[in-house]
Amino acid sequence: MSLQMLESLRKLSSEVREIDLGSKIRRLHVSELDALTFSRDFVSRNKPCIITGALDAWPALHLWDESYLCSRAGDKKVTMDVTPDGRGDTITDVSGYLDPVNCAGRLPSTDADAADPESTSSAHQSVSGTPKGPIRYFMTPEERKSTLSQFFTLLRTSRHKPEDEVAEELPTCISSGVAERPPQQVPYIQHQNSSLTEEFSFLALDLQPGLPAWMEEVFGEPPDAVNLWIGDERSITSFHKDHYENMYAVLCGTKRFTLLPPCDVWRLHAQQCPAAQWVLEGGHQQPRDTAYLSNRLAAAKEREEGMQCGLYEQEQCVNQRSLAGSCCTGHQGDADTSAGGASEGREACMPADTTGCRNFGEHSSCSQSGPAGLNGSCSQSGPAGLNGNSRWRVRLKESSETVSWCPVEPRPRNILAAKAHYPQFFDPGLPEPLIAEVGPGELLYLPSLWHHFVEQETTTPGKDYVLAVNFWYDMQFDSKWAYYQLVEQLSASLS
Repeated sequence: MSLQMLESLRKLSSEVREIDLGSKIRRLHVSELDALTFSRDFVSRNKPCIITGALDAWPALHLWDESYLCSRAGDKKVTMDVTPDGRGDTITDVSGYLDPVNCAGRLPSTDADAADPESTSSAHQSVSGTPKGPIRYFMTPEERKSTLSQFFTLLRTSRHKPEDEVAEELPTCISSGVAERPPQQVPYIQHQNSSLTEEFSFLALDLQPGLPAWMEEVFGEPPDAVNLWIGDERSITSFHKDHYENMYAVLCGTKRFTLLPPCDVWRLHAQQCPAAQWVLEGGHQQPRDTAYLSNRLAAAKEREEGMQCGLYEQEQCVNQRSLAGSCCTGHQGDADTSAGGASEGREACMPADTTGCRNFGEHSSCSQSGPAGLNGSCSQSGPAGLNGNSRWRVRLKESSETVSWCPVEPRPRNILAAKAHYPQFFDPGLPEPLIAEVGPGELLYLPSLWHHFVEQETTTPGKDYVLAVNFWYDMQFDSKWAYYQLVEQLSASLS
């Protein structure tokens, strides 16, 4: 039965491409469209397109640059997401960062056959009953409040530099005389709570006269949310779908969307993972929004299941790296410390030897201060405020709740391993994903329920960042939704 089902799904994917979607996304000028044409040729058929000329009258297209944006924002605090590697809301193997003794009995079971093809670490050794293989969590970013000027500063100071420059600029630890590279940070303005209207409302007039008036006629109502995106090529959005009709406008740089239609959801190898959040310990003084993780997971649940997820109870904090045999103290702000000195959000020390694991920051005995507003206790300063004592931690949550997410990367570092682990996505007998490259002044119509993987490139001369605004219109939960759910259920049966 499974083989017959698989063959039927393969046939579905191929026929949809042959009779409707084709192999390329159509690009057309806004003058070629009106409400009837756009609705008939694209929205009703759930078919993407790239529209040119629709943003020509927007002041933002010509005004928005770092100087203008920072001047308009002033000292207003806005939300930026920060991760060690530019990948927020994604499945990550954290097996190299957990202490098997302190975490025993709290880790999800793993399967060596489900190894992460992107991980450079070998299979985890079983210690005190700890499972072998990768330990995969749905990781959400750390959220910080900062001025827009501080965001742009961190965007630049956090980029890797040649080793000789790093050695010259980074603080030297007094005890060892060794220059320590601060933990990598990748900031991204991407708060998806209608951030443009909620946090950047002072920029709203720069988007006038707005999208073509006939779009509201097609979608039946104004957009439910308008979001602002600012980042660089390090920030990548993993495969996911939205329950929205998405009009995505690029103002600076280029966005590359790798797209799969709803009928191809069975090719994405979705996995259920427990949730966790990146936290940079000792790295910044800005307050955290304690409700952020719950809100972020709720948004993920809405995307994947159309429903709110429950709150996660009891947290455990895990150090990203620590000295061998040392004990870690509680981090202020994460949990109240009891009389015995243990915090509710306990920190488990990391093994000293993490050779071959993904390096999300270094533990150091250095006590200096350096870039980007990060403090320490060194006797001399380094660039932009980072210090050797700051390090990334994984904040674990205990709950029966899990998040279903796609782990596939369309352009993996290890293509042979990726093909072995995700054969349905990389099957040469199936249609390749559609690619939409959206440049400055262009507008992508991304239909609801399409899975998309998003990369970006700083292609605009003189600007080392990418700017975009997107408009979310509520989708219609009609027959397309029922068909999608059927394919999704069949996909779950196959896996």
